[in-house]
Formats: sequence, structure tokens, C-alpha cells
Amino acid sequence: MSFWIAAGQHTRTPEGRTPVIVVVDDDRDTRELYRACFDMSGYLTAEASTGEEAIAAAKRLLPDVLLTDLILPDIDGFDVARRLKEDPTTAGIHVILLTGYSPDDLLARAAAAGVERALLKPCLPQVMLREVGRALKRIPQV
Repeated sequence: MSFWIAAGQHTRTPEGRTPVIVVVDDDRDTRELYRACFDMSGYLTAEASTGEEAIAAAKRLLPDVLLTDLILPDIDGFDVARRLKEDPTTAGIHVILLTGYSPDDLLARAAAAGVERALLKPCLPQVMLREVGRALKRIPQV
């Protein structure tokens, strides 16, 4: 399991915290690209390369957003989202799915698993940042 926590200029949640993003992809280059983008935008980031690592990272770090690829070496992104949403400890994590695979029922399956957004690869970093920003605006004020 690979955790990378870094921060650029700080972005803040409505509560004034620096948001934590977990990037999940079995492709190291993809993880590093999105991690660098989030780091430079002021987020704290962590990485995982499998679904099981993603769930462990989510339970350990309680990130604000988990960005996951659909196809992973062990369980798929739908299962990751479903398992996070079933656990009261991690149910509040915003899950964004990123995939190069687009079956006809992608959006329905994503919604049923608790995924907030499904984005198709290739996905520009600025699009990813916009979607994470949208998810963070949904974090309730305390």
C-alpha cells in the first residue's frame, strides 16, 4: 500500500480543513499524474493501486474524496464504492469513478454503487479538479 501525503498551497473545505483525496489506479503513471495535480492545487493526497488498498486507505485516512479507476486488479471500482458506502465510518466519502470502459449501463451501475460521478478516460486534470471541487462543496457545514 502506498500512501503519499503532500500539500501545495492549501485548499480548504467549508470547515477550514485541507481536503484529503485518495487516488486509486493500478497504473502508476495515472496515479502520479493526478496526485501531482491535486498536490499542486493544495490538496493532501494518498495513493492506492488496488481496490483492497483503497478501502484500507479510506478507513485509515477518512478522505473527503476517493477517485477510483473502474478496472482494478482485485475488485472493481463499483465494489470499492459499494463497500465504502455500506460502512458507516466511510459512507460519507465522495466517490468519483474514472474509467476508459463505458458499458451502456455504466451510469446506472455507478449510481447503484454510490458513485457520485463517472468520468471517462482520458480525463484532463482540470476536469478532475472541477469534479472534486463540486464534491467538496457538498460537504455539510458543521
